[in-house]
Amino acid sequence: MKTKILFIASFFCLTATAQKISKTYYDIMGTKVKEAFSVNNNGVKNGSYKHYYDDGSLYEEGQYAIGANGSDKSGAWKQYDTKGRLSLIMRIKG
Repeated sequence: MKTKILFIASFFCLTATAQKISKTYYDIMGTKVKEAFSVNNNGVKNGSYKHYYDDGSLYEEGQYAIGANGSDKSGAWKQYDTKGRLSLIMRIKG
């Protein structure tokens, strides 16, 4: 009986924190991804974030965290040049 209760409690904890991946696109057909990011059940950015150049190469990546002012950038954010080389690292306190 204790095992069933523990399993049910674990299941509700996992579903309460479920993340979905949302994407925006450069084109109407949805073939050129502009951004890909995690959102919580309320549609608020929370978790990984990636922004791409229109050629598909990575421009920026980082994390969003839920804070007092809603969803804020948090931790290390990296930007890359058009050749894929790391060009900037920003550390954001969150």
